[in-house]
Amino acid sequence: MNFGELSFLVVDDDEFQRWMSEQLLQQLGVGAVHAAVDGRSALELIARDTVHVVISDLDMPGMDGLEFLRRLASVPNAPAVIVASAHRDTTISAIESMAEVHGVRLLGSFAKPATAHKIAAAVRPYLDDSSARGEAPRGAAYPVDELREALRRGEIRAWFQPKLDLATGRMAGAEALARWQSRTGAVLLPPRFLPQVESEGLMPELTEQILAQACRACARWIAAGLPGSVSVNVSPTSLADPGFAERLGVTVAGHGLHATQLILEITESAATGDLGAMLENAARLRMRGFGLSIDDFGTGYSSLQQLTRMPFSELKIDQSFVRTAITRQASRAVLESSIEVAAKLGIPAVAEGVETDEELALVRELGCRMVQGWRFARPMPVDELIATMAPS
Repeated sequence: MNFGELSFLVVDDDEFQRWMSEQLLQQLGVGAVHAAVDGRSALELIARDTVHVVISDLDMPGMDGLEFLRRLASVPNAPAVIVASAHRDTTISAIESMAEVHGVRLLGSFAKPATAHKIAAAVRPYLDDSSARGEAPRGAAYPVDELREALRRGEIRAWFQPKLDLATGRMAGAEALARWQSRTGAVLLPPRFLPQVESEGLMPELTEQILAQACRACARWIAAGLPGSVSVNVSPTSLADPGFAERLGVTVAGHGLHATQLILEITESAATGDLGAMLENAARLRMRGFGLSIDDFGTGYSSLQQLTRMPFSELKIDQSFVRTAITRQASRAVLESSIEVAAKLGIPAVAEGVETDEELALVRELGCRMVQGWRFARPMPVDELIATMAPS
């Protein structure tokens, strides 16, 4: 998808700001540009016309930007949103959190006035995201039989995104990420299907499949001369399963790997379920040599408490802080303190979502040695990973 295929909606009560944004979008060559003066008229337009991306102000008479975001969350196949505002960083951060809680796809925010560069940078993830290419509506529900059949056929596959060691400039491992290669030929990203996989109780089965695929792939890239570690996201259900550690040991050994070559990534929110069972299993996994990584660090309500409870061996800093640390002092402070916490605990920190030279320079300056993001490589099938990353 490119700019020429996108339809935009500019929501702003200021006539000049609307006009300016429309001119910038036309310069970028977008397919269509709509305009609305407040949230109410924006929702009416979205209901009757195709809109892919909304650029919205916050301070508007009638329905302001906050109410608009809240109501937009209940709109089927809602467009993605960019917030353009003159408010301070702390206010914007709170609004971004609100949008995330409501389930609005927020591409980013920028301070007024808008520029073509600001708009293009915010829209880039939408253009690059294959989930935005019309293969399926965002949040589409699939029949449970179709999901079960996809698992039976092995259509949900592990792709891999390398982690880079800045000290050596080489790959230090890779994270396994689920992709559904549907029978239509489309490659669907996790937001399209994982929520339903979870709600239908199919996550343990998918986790076992991805773990087996990850171990098989890791063994292949070790044979090609690449470092031998792979990270896999683990659901709360699996982590609380008393037999999980035993089965995992069999899977790893069956592919000729050692437990130290597998890192299990656990989100902060996942570490708040059946805490007793998860703590027991986490300790058992670490005793057997498996790595444990706290994923999306800084986005939960009890980040530091989870670090003291679980025997983590790695800390992954959420990409939202990396992405906004250049322009927001609060994000930079969280990024810097997270790196310092990891160092004091004696575990590596990984900065996720590094996409630009500026972001790379900042995390390097702050002392983060491990990075992951599109600045170096996107998620890819294992054959492509080996061809791209293997030493020549």
